[in-house]
Amino acid sequence: MSNQAAIIEHRTYGNFVKPRTPGIWRLGLIGTGAVFAIGILAMVVQAFAGLIAGLLVVGIGVIALTPLTIQTRDGRNGWTAALVWWAFRRSVKKGTNVYDPMVLNPDGGQYGPLPGLLARSELVTVADTLGNEFGVIEQGGAAKHFSALIACESDGSALVDQGDIDVCVARYGNYLADLGDEPGLVAASVTVQSAPDSGAGLQAEVDRLLSVDAPELTRSVLRQAVQKYPRASAHVTTWMTLTWTPTRAATRRITREELLDHIATRLPGLVGALAGTGAGSARAMSADQIAELVADAYAPDRHVPAPAWDQLVPACQAHHDHLSHADTASVTWSTTDAPRSAVHASVLVPLLRPHHDLTRKRVTILYRPHSSDKAAGVADEDLRTAAGHAGARKGEQRATDSRALQAARQQAAEQASGAGLTRFSVMATATTTTENRHKAEAILSQVSATARLKMRPVTYSQDVAFQTALGIGVVPSAHTRVPSFVREQL
Repeated sequence: MSNQAAIIEHRTYGNFVKPRTPGIWRLGLIGTGAVFAIGILAMVVQAFAGLIAGLLVVGIGVIALTPLTIQTRDGRNGWTAALVWWAFRRSVKKGTNVYDPMVLNPDGGQYGPLPGLLARSELVTVADTLGNEFGVIEQGGAAKHFSALIACESDGSALVDQGDIDVCVARYGNYLADLGDEPGLVAASVTVQSAPDSGAGLQAEVDRLLSVDAPELTRSVLRQAVQKYPRASAHVTTWMTLTWTPTRAATRRITREELLDHIATRLPGLVGALAGTGAGSARAMSADQIAELVADAYAPDRHVPAPAWDQLVPACQAHHDHLSHADTASVTWSTTDAPRSAVHASVLVPLLRPHHDLTRKRVTILYRPHSSDKAAGVADEDLRTAAGHAGARKGEQRATDSRALQAARQQAAEQASGAGLTRFSVMATATTTTENRHKAEAILSQVSATARLKMRPVTYSQDVAFQTALGIGVVPSAHTRVPSFVREQL
């Protein structure tokens, strides 16, 4: 009797849809409208000023619209790339890309408050309905956001059956879908940070427990353990961030105090709902823990318990391809496209795995969930856009248009049956010594390709990307000068 190997079918995930806007060529809806407007204007000018004037209007229009058809490797069109480059060069000329805390600190200290988008942020302590205190980051300025961090003690997927993994993924998907209907919630993120274990904690624990009367053999064994154990270990920290913004009530916008009370009421339930999603033991982080987390990201070698919120960041400088801070350099990459094929639940393991050549590696998944009522409209719009692109070409359809139409149809069907719809992006930050900066870029390039993600380094805005990938509630779309609905139609 022959033995047949059991075939285990692993569940796959995919059907990622990148939003597109209807339009001709590579132009979006606004660009297409501009083409018709320029054509009408050219005919009017020609009727009153002659053929040369009409051709001049057409030439100016072509020059203005051509950059919209150009797409850089990081997903930007020509005008966006030019404006980002110009803004960075302007900041270098003014010196605003350099942050010196001694200028802001009257005492001349080496550490100061957060710069950039978080310059007007504050850290407040709130008590939930159970009396447990937790920290909330309040962002001022253009975005009025309030973010709470949830520490997760995930056990990972080692020695876990594939069926249990599938259940955790399904429950996590339901959790994200429910976030879309959470009142006032605008964004969420999950961050996994890994760092080589320095051995300081083990050394302190051995010194505390070792008796003065211990035999020499015991002392020798413990000294060898302290020296060798950190070389093969890594410290992994995981947290989830939920971000709210004040919304309008029946006749008015709710106040800051009312929103903080709302967060205090809702957060215990949101923390408890993480059970069964693979997050492990979850709890809201205190204000001191949040401050230590941010201080460790900017100054990895600084070990100060519970630093003040205005004493976190050392001197740093933003370059076009990296951020220099505390004798280290950080390189942040972001996704430009989702996987085009089906993936398994463990697809991000190579990206999340600790690397011994990096001082810190931080991977953040950014979520912006759609509400259930808005998700239906988004799914229908994506379906109409995909059908329009697929039918615009005569003859045989292109494979990309055919696949996009199939994915849009499946997305609309699943959304109609109760599934959630969430926008997401993945960002990764590698921190290492300045000399190994290019090695960090090579590492991110390798692990991102293994994770089926198309990622590129963020150019000319590494300081903003660093804070976004830090996973403390920065929502990039809330800080742009051009409204989101305009950028989506370009």
